[in-house]
Amino acid sequence: MNIQVNEHLRLELWDESHAEACFAMIETNRLFLRKWLAFVDNMQTVQQIYNYSKFALQRNVDGLEAGFVIFENEIMVGRIGINR
Repeated sequence: MNIQVNEHLRLELWDESHAEACFAMIETNRLFLRKWLAFVDNMQTVQQIYNYSKFALQRNVDGLEAGFVIFENEIMVGRIGINR
């Protein structure tokens, strides 16, 4: 599922194909993100992001969460989740 917000911004439902870009985004911004996001220090490898992907996808199937990645001009710039 994709949600086009405007001509530059879209949300894509999280899937495993986002894992490597998400890990790169965390690595690049780790010092900044760790101030607010406790999970950042636990995500030290791409494999950990893939493992998280399976968990997040199952939560989506179970109706507990809708996790999206945020793209601006085709570059992943964040992640957002709607939790039940």
